[in-house]
Amino acid sequence: MRYVLLTWNPGPDDSDQYTPQEWLERMVLPLQLGQQPDGDRWSIGTNWRAIAKGDLVCMLRQGSHGRGIVATGVITRGPFLAPHWDSTRTGKAHYVNVAWGRAMPINEMITVAELEARVPGFAWGQIYSSGRIVEGEAGAALAELLGQGPPRGRGAKKGQQFGTVEHNRLVELEAMRVVTRDYESSDWTVEDVSAKKLGWDIEAHRGGARLYVEVKGVTGPDPAFFLTANEHRAAAEQAGWITVVVTGVFGPKVSLSTLTAANVLNAARPTQYRVTP
Repeated sequence: MRYVLLTWNPGPDDSDQYTPQEWLERMVLPLQLGQQPDGDRWSIGTNWRAIAKGDLVCMLRQGSHGRGIVATGVITRGPFLAPHWDSTRTGKAHYVNVAWGRAMPINEMITVAELEARVPGFAWGQIYSSGRIVEGEAGAALAELLGQGPPRGRGAKKGQQFGTVEHNRLVELEAMRVVTRDYESSDWTVEDVSAKKLGWDIEAHRGGARLYVEVKGVTGPDPAFFLTANEHRAAAEQAGWITVVVTGVFGPKVSLSTLTAANVLNAARPTQYRVTP
């Protein structure tokens, strides 16, 4: 498999091109609803001779606010010349048009730390502009991580596109491990009940106290997450329900934030509606 890396640097204020909320509203949610988002043109730097229509692409978010893959797609046109995207510069730049297939919320990106561990043999820390190509063994490993290629190794199982099974499950399991270890270090007895689909993942008790803990793991630095209808119901009905959010999963700065049911319910905002006529 072969991938072209397109880069997006949100700048020092985390707002260039898209803010995190704009990315959610303009890229993630339309694609979840089967709609192509606006803005399919993206610059490709100086490596345009090696890029062609039909190439698979990954959007690699850059900058100090969190680095990692946040979208995948395929090139539908290009490369072609158009006025430079930087209005302070004269001349033209090379672009491609992309049909996006899937986008992740910023806090669920596949981080550079995870890419370095799961896709070795590629200099993930040395990507400075769009147009770098991942191929060979690294391309095959990236395809497996994204769920877009055949699994490698005996007994390997293929996930769904963009790691919606593999990547998200790894983040969830790591967050569960971190939270369990944190509670057990404070003499809580912890039971994993996530398979029961109760609206919480862990039951913890110490003395006469009992907590019903919904665990959320995100690879980004902000404790923002999605809540299922079942989890929302549990937050409203179950005494002792809390959420523990593990941020920076797989990264160098892992931290935990605890939110009460009231905190969660007050901050929850609907982003989609399902209509079943």
